[in-house]
Order: sequence, then C-alpha cells, then structure tokens
Amino acid sequence: MASRPIGPSGVYDPEELAMLKGVFDIVTGYEWFCKSTDNRERFAACILRTYQRGLHDPDELRASCISTACSRFSGSEPVNHISPV
Repeated sequence: MASRPIGPSGVYDPEELAMLKGVFDIVTGYEWFCKSTDNRERFAACILRTYQRGLHDPDELRASCISTACSRFSGSEPVNHISPV
C-alpha cells in the first residue's frame, strides 16, 4: 500500500478503508475491549488519527492500536494479542 498524505477532504482509497476496518474489527473483537458505542466511535477516530499521522503499515498500525485500546478502552490487559475467533 502506497504511503500518501490524506488531504483535508479525508478521502481514503478502498484498500485503505478495508485495512482500517480490519484493524478496527480485530481490536474491537477482543473480549477485553469495552464495546460501548462511545468507545467504538472514539477508537475508530483514534485509528484514523494514527493512520493520518503516517503509520501505514497494517501490522504496526494494529500493534499501536492494540496498545492504545488496552490503555483507553479496556477493563484489563489482554493475555495475548492473537486475533479473536
């Protein structure tokens, strides 16, 4: 995936959206993620901000978002970072 700055319009390619949604789905799928609507919306905004700041590698973005979600959107630390079933 090519790295490119996001313009003021905030337009994303379909591939970018699929990757961002994948990160969102993985992280919010963990049992420890508090799944309130407010938390899910705030976490989605966090993913977009992180991506806009230049973290475009899917694995690095996921790892960063897991760390953020653990500190902001969970009741406890996860035991592992294996994708939910």
